[in-house]
Amino acid sequence: MATTISKSSAPSQREAKFARSLVHPEKSVRDATFNALQEYTRGVKQMEEIEMLKLWKSLYYCMWLADKREVQEELASSFANMLSGFRTNKLKLLFIGTFFQILLREWSLLDMHRMNKFYFLIRVIIRKALQTSFEQLPNTDFLVGFNDVLHTSALTQRPNGIRYHIADIFLSELHTASNGNCDTQFFLLSVEPFLKFLVSGDENVVLDRIGKCIFEEFANSFARETVDSSANGESAPRTFSNVDTRYIQAKLFDAASAPETAGKYRPRLYALHKAMSEITRIDFVDVSGLEKKVVDEVGASEEEKAKKDKKKKKRAIEETASEQVESEKNDAKKKKKKSA
Repeated sequence: MATTISKSSAPSQREAKFARSLVHPEKSVRDATFNALQEYTRGVKQMEEIEMLKLWKSLYYCMWLADKREVQEELASSFANMLSGFRTNKLKLLFIGTFFQILLREWSLLDMHRMNKFYFLIRVIIRKALQTSFEQLPNTDFLVGFNDVLHTSALTQRPNGIRYHIADIFLSELHTASNGNCDTQFFLLSVEPFLKFLVSGDENVVLDRIGKCIFEEFANSFARETVDSSANGESAPRTFSNVDTRYIQAKLFDAASAPETAGKYRPRLYALHKAMSEITRIDFVDVSGLEKKVVDEVGASEEEKAKKDKKKKKRAIEETASEQVESEKNDAKKKKKKSA
């Protein structure tokens, strides 16, 4: 049973005092309060969901109170950086999940002026989560957990404004978090929640937004085949140069043609597959062929390495034998000289 906390814009006296300290006009007061909070989170070994929800309710109220843009951005970055303070991935994922719970619960109480600062908070939380995922490679446990949180706690939940925003900013934040250096496997795993939504989503407007902002946008702006004509033939600055578009194309085709994919989702997926094929200039990608090529290349590389090692060992043996023969000759000369 999910833990609940009452929907309210009126915090407790303790929460209000804490929040006012974090938005205090004096930066020294804000820093001291946040340092105390960070010290607390670093010492936490386990935390119940209700406790994390209360923490986020206080943090939410801090952001709600913040009027100056400088303070808003400072708070958003500080809240996102709290993720690094938690000792375990379980606590990190709970921190992200309860953030979305509180945000969804309070969203309808926000006016349009306050929404923008919470949109920014969503952006930096997602960026930090992706940075954490990238830093933990080759272990992908955190990324798999984050995908589940993103799908369950955000993409499948209303209101649509939050879902739209996540789709709008995700690729640029993934590029920022990885500095554009993520490989095909990491990229595919990162966009898994969106692909999952494309075969199970509940609203056409959200499905269209995700298809456009994640996959069409990748094809048009982020694919390594995309060239900025104004950059003298060089790749566009935001290109994912290590991501093989053919695998994304194949993934979309597999999702569209899977027996379990409902008919209403197929046309959109095939259209996205076509957008990828226009870039790769391949109508159908045989992933097994790609994987065989990779295996062959790795195998050839290992074989070449083994040959070099064998030559190196043979040379070392020959050099040792040569030195031994030379030493024996010298010893023989010395003995002959002595006997003479």
